[in-house]
Amino acid sequence: MMKRKYIQITICFLFTSLAHSQFKIRQSFDSGETKAEPAEFSYTKPNDGKESYLVDLALGYDFNNSDTKSYTLFAEYHRNTLIDKEQNSFQTGFSYELFTNATFSLDATRKNSHRSIFNVTAKYNYNDIDTLHSAQLVADFTKFYNTHSWLGKIIPHNNITLCKEFAFQYSPSISLENEYVINAPIETNKGFIMRGVGNLFVGLYPLANTLNSKLELFFNIHERYDLINSISKEERNTKLIETGANFTILSNRKKSAILGASYNKGSNPLKGLKEQEYVIVALKVRL
Repeated sequence: MMKRKYIQITICFLFTSLAHSQFKIRQSFDSGETKAEPAEFSYTKPNDGKESYLVDLALGYDFNNSDTKSYTLFAEYHRNTLIDKEQNSFQTGFSYELFTNATFSLDATRKNSHRSIFNVTAKYNYNDIDTLHSAQLVADFTKFYNTHSWLGKIIPHNNITLCKEFAFQYSPSISLENEYVINAPIETNKGFIMRGVGNLFVGLYPLANTLNSKLELFFNIHERYDLINSISKEERNTKLIETGANFTILSNRKKSAILGASYNKGSNPLKGLKEQEYVIVALKVRL
């Protein structure tokens, strides 16, 4: 009954928001706009046996935005029955994104710039698998550079072209995850956890000119370490590794539809994903 209620809330939010241009679809609002991963969908219905599906979806509505800040009200649903240890998590909350800009000069003729992006997310989380209710606060920081000099060939968050048909990009960032478990079946599972997170994305683009960078081979790692932990369950060091390939079917500015396949190993305690390894083939959408 609780599960159906959360699904209904998410569907209602989706159709209400579709009428507005400020509507967004992605995988999560924990990271900034420039690093947002697309939502994922997958479904399997064998002739004999139970159906399985993946929904990794975040729906957001922007309001009172400008060139330097962004406010988003959102709901997220992370459900995966394709894996050994199922995932079922519903989240809703508020996201604030702040952009700061500055210019610098490496020579006398060209101006360059760098941008700092701070993203703070406050939300309520319900983990249906473990019946946990928690409050979460996530702070994410990323630094971007836009330069016309040789520096643009080595700094992160830039498409680095090695030759006409091959390019790559690497994007590091850091995050701080705070979670207070309000309600749990076991009393000792209540408490506070603070996690420091290091994130690194690497994308390779073979046949970049021929395919217009539509084919992406990627490696993505999230390394977590619990800095403070007052609950009985020790996390210490956890990580999530994702590697695979994406092919862009449709793309228009920040909107895209992608067919992807990935190998995943590890866990994401913030989203209720337990330690395991699996392969996923999914349709990915971002608006």
